[in-house]
Amino acid sequence: TGLLPPRYEATASLVVTDPRATTLFSAAETAGLDAERYVADQKAIMNSDAVAERASGIVAETVPSSAPTAREIVKNVRIDTFESNEIEVTYPAEDGSTAMATVNAIIEAYEQLRAEAAVRDSASAISQLDDSIAE
Repeated sequence: TGLLPPRYEATASLVVTDPRATTLFSAAETAGLDAERYVADQKAIMNSDAVAERASGIVAETVPSSAPTAREIVKNVRIDTFESNEIEVTYPAEDGSTAMATVNAIIEAYEQLRAEAAVRDSASAISQLDDSIAE
């Protein structure tokens, strides 16, 4: 019998918090927020094609010889949530460097996309406030 090639797994965890749950908003506005739903939404974003595409590009810059495609990332990544607002991302690969680079790239891509969304949301809110003030 032949031996199977070694497989490595890298895991990273992050805590996600709904930005609407900050003290900038009144208690009445944040009372209906569902933390579990927010975490589930963030898990779905992290497991999206958009994050996988970006992560694949990030890994290609780090370990170009073994960078997974976006399709491979979506197929092989495992994203788990816990009772808290923690999300754990695990990725297997044939070498530890690729596994670690891919997990880090998934987190980085997720954070980049969330930051871009926050900038768009802020710009929209500022535009609405400007329009309101101008009236």
